[in-house]
Amino acid sequence: MKKLFSIVLSLLVCLNLPVSSVFASDKIEYVALGDSIASGFQPNEMSLKEGNYSDLIKKYLEKKGKEVSLKNYAKPGQTTQGLKDQLEDLDISKADIITLSIGSNNMLGAFTFAMLDIMGIENEIKAKETIKEIFKDTKGGLISSFKEKKLVKKLKNANILNYALIRLEKELESVVDNVRSKNKDAVVIITNFYNPYAFVKELGLKHLYKYTNGMITKMNDILEKVSENKDFLIADVSFIGEDKSYLNIDLDEQCLLIDPHPNQKGHEAMSLAIEKNLENRI
Repeated sequence: MKKLFSIVLSLLVCLNLPVSSVFASDKIEYVALGDSIASGFQPNEMSLKEGNYSDLIKKYLEKKGKEVSLKNYAKPGQTTQGLKDQLEDLDISKADIITLSIGSNNMLGAFTFAMLDIMGIENEIKAKETIKEIFKDTKGGLISSFKEKKLVKKLKNANILNYALIRLEKELESVVDNVRSKNKDAVVIITNFYNPYAFVKELGLKHLYKYTNGMITKMNDILEKVSENKDFLIADVSFIGEDKSYLNIDLDEQCLLIDPHPNQKGHEAMSLAIEKNLENRI
């Protein structure tokens, strides 16, 4: 019966006929998985007044007349491997909707290690001091185009970054397989990637901006490729990085804040992107 329902639903969607609901019941179990983006992480002493994107999606579904049970298992710092390990102990078999934000830390970790190695930075304290120095130098126009090009060239040749990119496809496939082994019927939606360093273009670092943008494009191409053979939908949030007002970024020297996590506006934008994938299913 369930299989027949799925077939009929697919035909209705293809014919653009109205579909009242994908869900047989007005009760929906929603599970959010992933990293710090999915968890709603914010810098110290900051919070999300309206909730993270999963909270906002819950409110969206409730406005549609649904009774929603939300379970957010996302963890800051989570990688694809970490999520696979976590799934071993999670029961997501009853979920009707599953959203994921995962994979960013795979690349961000590699990028951070590459940058620290290139700059000869050995600890977190020195890293913060160096960031402040680079920021001041950039604002003062002391970082030459030559130095920037040299940095980007080293990043392009960094084995750790190239290997992480190659591994990303298999890792994402494995995550989806793990989710589907636990739940074959849920609507699974994965958010794609945005450039957390797009703001550097405002500092005049056009070569670094171009490099990081190219890396994000490759990551999103990989996710699209994986979606061709796996059962999930993609929510496009790639635009978020291009406008720092979606992120916790303030380039004023007096209150310098460079945290690439979505702020309240960013989570609202992510929620809307995910809701687009649910419009014909509610």
